[in-house]
Amino acid sequence: MVRWRLGLIYLGFFTFSGCASGQMVDVINYETTARPQKPGSFSVELMHRGAVPDTFKIIGRVTVEARDDHDPNRILQEIVKSARKMGGDALLDYTVTVPLAHGGIPTGRIKYTADVIVFENPEAAP
Repeated sequence: MVRWRLGLIYLGFFTFSGCASGQMVDVINYETTARPQKPGSFSVELMHRGAVPDTFKIIGRVTVEARDDHDPNRILQEIVKSARKMGGDALLDYTVTVPLAHGGIPTGRIKYTADVIVFENPEAAP
């Protein structure tokens, strides 16, 4: 009987401790070799397709899913931090979506996604 209760306590702890921060960061690296990490002072720019030079390469994607009460600026800073770790120069196609449950009901979470790019010709970078 004691083991059963102890097991439930551990299960509850691990279930809720994983959701304590309320956000999940998923980094997908499209390259097999690691690029050098950018320093914290490096400015990773948020760009749209029309402003990007022709010579760039998408090296990965960062997705953050968070509760809808999180500060969007902090989420963007988390994405920028992940892009720096990947060695990215800029973010492209930054999107914000609201996942819906069955029946079109909002889940109370928001998904932020951006592609991480590097400029293949640094002289052409903005």
